[in-house]
Amino acid sequence: MNELNFFERNARYIVLIAVVIGAFSGNFARLTEAPPMVIGFYRLLFSLPFFMAVDAFSRRKERRPFKVSKKEALFSFLAAAGLYGHYMCWFSAVKMTNMAAAATLESLHPLTVLVVSLLFFHRKVGWKAVAGIIVALAGGVVASGSGLSFNSADLAGDLLAFASGVSLAFYFIFSKHIRSRGMGANTFVLTCFSICCALFFFTMIATGTPFGGYRPVDFAYILGMALLCQIGAHALISWALGYVSDLYVSTWQTFEGVVTIIIAFFIFREAPTPVQIAGCIVAFGGLLLYNLNAEVDWDDGSGRG
Repeated sequence: MNELNFFERNARYIVLIAVVIGAFSGNFARLTEAPPMVIGFYRLLFSLPFFMAVDAFSRRKERRPFKVSKKEALFSFLAAAGLYGHYMCWFSAVKMTNMAAAATLESLHPLTVLVVSLLFFHRKVGWKAVAGIIVALAGGVVASGSGLSFNSADLAGDLLAFASGVSLAFYFIFSKHIRSRGMGANTFVLTCFSICCALFFFTMIATGTPFGGYRPVDFAYILGMALLCQIGAHALISWALGYVSDLYVSTWQTFEGVVTIIIAFFIFREAPTPVQIAGCIVAFGGLLLYNLNAEVDWDDGSGRG
């Protein structure tokens, strides 16, 4: 195995940075009056030129053509479908229920990744790492759970938030599967995000959703999501999946719910209660426990590129 560079050796910390940046997504989506599919479409569309440029520069430097095998295309599509489902459900949920409830239910995705990892991929996960996941999830539930409301008005939003977490889990799983088998980060990100953007495009066509007529400030918020959350968060996570496990990424993604609460305080003046603050401390402690005992995939370095 070739020696890993500075960024590859510190991939787990880059995941943490991406999670913090990604916490702006739900808050920006709530501020935007455009429909969820419009947010998803333009968020991806605004970011694609950047990924095209990065991939073209990388291929020119390495003198290699753009090439995607049938298997890579299939798993890129499955990952894109998971991301599409996550965006659709998440952008809808934050408009239909309170931010604390959405953050709580969406953050349950590590359980999906854990179950799939154990049952289908037969991965070995140490009991200390599992304990860290449980503690982190418990802290997330305590931190956000005081905002949960299962009345008829909020139930649809709560269910969509949970579905967004399940979809995100499958995005992590399929992304890890194809990245660990040698598909370069630049090629995967461009392929996956392009497919996801196309899915939103055809959804808007099929539903008759207009592409224009929205407030200029809505496009400004979506552009902010593209720059911060798509380029600064999801792209970094997709790259990191070549070096750390999907379970590791999913578990740290739980911390996004905690950061979301903090950001919501400054944007919407939703002050955290003492119970929520205590939950944040518990969640962070669980994440530290998991981080100290997580299995990081340094075995083949195949995630380069």
